[in-house]
Amino acid sequence: MRILFAQKLAGTAGSEKHLLELIPNLKHRGVDVAFLQVQHPRDKNRNIDFHQDLLQAQVPVYSCETRFILSPFFLFRLVRLLRSINPQVLHTNLIHMDFIGALIKQFFLPKLKIVCTKHGYRDLYQSKHGLDSSRLRKNLFNFLSSWASKRADTIIFISQGLRTFFEKGGLSRGRSHVTIHYGFNLSGFVGNQTLTNYRFGRHQMLIIGRLVAVKQHLLVINLIPDLLRMVPDAVLVIVGSGPLKDELIRRTTELGVCNSVRFEGFQQNIHNYIGDSDLVLVPSVAEGFGITVLEAWAHAKAVVGFDVPAVNEIIENKMDGVLVKAFNHADFLNSMVDLLLSPERSRRLGENGRAKLMGKFSVSRMTGDTLRVYEGLLNSWRS
Repeated sequence: MRILFAQKLAGTAGSEKHLLELIPNLKHRGVDVAFLQVQHPRDKNRNIDFHQDLLQAQVPVYSCETRFILSPFFLFRLVRLLRSINPQVLHTNLIHMDFIGALIKQFFLPKLKIVCTKHGYRDLYQSKHGLDSSRLRKNLFNFLSSWASKRADTIIFISQGLRTFFEKGGLSRGRSHVTIHYGFNLSGFVGNQTLTNYRFGRHQMLIIGRLVAVKQHLLVINLIPDLLRMVPDAVLVIVGSGPLKDELIRRTTELGVCNSVRFEGFQQNIHNYIGDSDLVLVPSVAEGFGITVLEAWAHAKAVVGFDVPAVNEIIENKMDGVLVKAFNHADFLNSMVDLLLSPERSRRLGENGRAKLMGKFSVSRMTGDTLRVYEGLLNSWRS
């Protein structure tokens, strides 16, 4: 079985972390797997670690640079490359390669089998409407998504909430739809042993993610003055980079909470931060999945998030985390205070989450489910 994964990269986020779990584990199960890395020249340095991690796992990586992904010259290069690799399945991720893969199949390689994984939708839309498909309007992005989906043999969704959004919104009309949740390898995370202090306050909260509107960092920052009145030695640590950095820093200054909010920027390895924190926050408007929850559970840390897709697919309220009614600021504040001041309850929620991670959200389960998709597709083709 020869599988070629393809994705346009611009740094490491949820989908890239997912691939770094899935691809090496498919290889360990005997799959002939390789990765096609498409990137803009300006993003080359941001993708070095991802590239090296795959090479270290002995996964072949083909790297193609382009300034304009719809360039005919670039398209012809990819067609030649695919013909030389001759994969049985092209597995695309994110809209750029979903569309490019569909173009190649439509006009050059009609027998090519395509599996595409949907990891989310546009950040701008999700920031305003979450995963409410009733707010969708006809536009170029939706047309391209729908057109590409029709040419895919199988579409994998990383959550049922995301699948429902695409199906009700008419964005995916592939031949087969499957939901496969992310998996996380408990033995795969290693902290940075050269640095030992990631604790910046007695009670520490952590948000991990790009500094974009859909993640709602600003909502939590606005709650910090009230939080400090109840938990004076609390600190919020924000790990991630993005276009809202200056706005968020400016807001902490306006509120006078600079000493209680730390911006750590993008970090390739976030496990030390999780391990030294008391509580992980996921205040997003919506998530395609929410891999941060699994990363927190790997360290047996409690999680507070809003009751929105797909966070509410992962967390069972008051059993392995806390789900707050969207978007009740007072309840979110009270949940943070409650868990910071109730370490025993916080510990219990985190341990329950870790147990759930080892079963329902294991890499073994995710890899097996994905392998069955390939086998079913190829068996159907042979018959």
